[in-house]
Amino acid sequence: MCFFIIFDFSLVLFIVISYHVWKKIVNPISIINVIFLVWMIVGRIGYLDQYIPSFDSSYFIQINIIIIDVAIILGYGLKEIKISRKNNKSIKFDSCRMFVWLRRISFLISIAILFNMIICVITGRLLLTNVRNISYSIAFGGTDYTQIYFNSVIYYIYQYFVRGFAFFDLTFSFALLLKTHQRLPMLSVLNFILYIIIMQSRIEFLKIVVFMLIFLGYSKIKLSKTQKKILKRAIVIIGVAVLMIFSFRSSNSEKSVIQNTIDSFVVDFSGSNYMFSQFFEQYNAGQRLIDSPIILKYLGGFGLLIEYVLSVFGMKFNHDVVSTYLGQGYNIGSSTHYNAFYTIYFEFMNSGGYLGCFIFSLVFGILIGYSFKRMNEKDNTKRTYTASFLTFIIAMGTYNYIIAGINALVIISCLLIADNNRKQNKV
Repeated sequence: MCFFIIFDFSLVLFIVISYHVWKKIVNPISIINVIFLVWMIVGRIGYLDQYIPSFDSSYFIQINIIIIDVAIILGYGLKEIKISRKNNKSIKFDSCRMFVWLRRISFLISIAILFNMIICVITGRLLLTNVRNISYSIAFGGTDYTQIYFNSVIYYIYQYFVRGFAFFDLTFSFALLLKTHQRLPMLSVLNFILYIIIMQSRIEFLKIVVFMLIFLGYSKIKLSKTQKKILKRAIVIIGVAVLMIFSFRSSNSEKSVIQNTIDSFVVDFSGSNYMFSQFFEQYNAGQRLIDSPIILKYLGGFGLLIEYVLSVFGMKFNHDVVSTYLGQGYNIGSSTHYNAFYTIYFEFMNSGGYLGCFIFSLVFGILIGYSFKRMNEKDNTKRTYTASFLTFIIAMGTYNYIIAGINALVIISCLLIADNNRKQNKV
C-alpha cells in the first residue's frame, strides 16, 4: 500500500513537472497520468463489488507509466530529423478524392449489413440482443456472423477496413473542421453511426470521444459560431445512435438505461485492472501463451500483415491458443468480462515479459514526446492529429492495445497519405 501511494504521488509529480516544462496543463504526460490515476483508484475502490487487483500488478503498471513520462521528456528533447525534399519528384496523389470514394463504399457496405440485420430481426431469425455476440462470433471460432454479414469476405472487409476507416475518417474530418474550417462530411458521421449501431459497441463511442477531447486540448483554438453549430448537429445525431445502443444493451437489465450505462462504463473502464492482475500472476507462475515471434507482436497490426506474407512461404503461426483465451469470459465480481479487455501491456508481457513491456514504454514514450515537439514547432492538422493519436493509444491503454489489429493499418495508412491543406470535395 505504501509503494502504491508513493508511485501515485510520483505520477502527480510528473504532471506538475510537465506543466512547468510546457507551460500548459494539457500535455501528453498530464493526459496519460490522470487517466491511469483514475483507473487505478477506481479499480482499488472495487465499484459494484468488482474484485480488487493485486498491488504487485499495480506497481508494474505505475512503473511503466513513469518510464513513459521520462521517455516523453527525452523524446521532446530530440532534434527534428529534416528530410531534404530537393529534386523530389513525387507522384501527385489526390487523397481527398480517394477518401470520398472510400466513404461511399464504406456507406454502401454498412447500409447493406444494417438492412440485412433489420430483416433478420423483423423475421424472427435473429434476436436483437444477440446481434453483438454474432458480430464477434469469429473470435469464438463460430460462423454465425454470416447471418448478418452475408459471407466471410464481407465480414473481414467490414471488420478490417470499414472499422478502421470509419474511425479515421470522422476524426480526421473533425480535425480539418477545427484547424482549417472545412465542412464535416455527413457520410463521415453516418458511417461511424452505422458502425456503432451494427457492432453495438459502447467502447468505440468512448474511444472517439477521448480522441476528440485530446485533439481539442492540443489544438489551442476557439470554435467559431459555424463550427459550434456543425458540432452540435453532429453530437445530436451521434448521441441518438448511442442512446439506441445503450437501450438495446440495457433491455435485459432491471436498471434504467442511464444507470446501466454509467455502471457499464465504469466496469468496462476499471474491469481490465483486475483482469491484467490475474494474467500478471499467471505470467509470474510461468503460464504464457506465446504463439508468434516477439518482434511480430510488437509491430501490432503490421506484425499480422507480415505474418500473412510469411504464410505464403510456408511460415504459418497458429493464434488459436491466444484467440480462444481472449474470447473466454471471466468473472471479475458482479459482472463478466472477456479476457480481451486487458491493458495495453498484455501482448507485450505475453511475448516479451517485463523487459518487453519496459522497452515498449520507453520507445512509445519517445515517439509521443517527439511528435509533441514537432506539433509545437509547426502546428498543422497532420502533426496535431499524429501527436493526439499517439497519446490516445496510451490513454486507451487501460482498455487494450488498440493498434494490434489490421484495421490499425488502415488508420495509419490513411494518415500518411492524407492532405493537410487541400479542400475536401463535397459528398
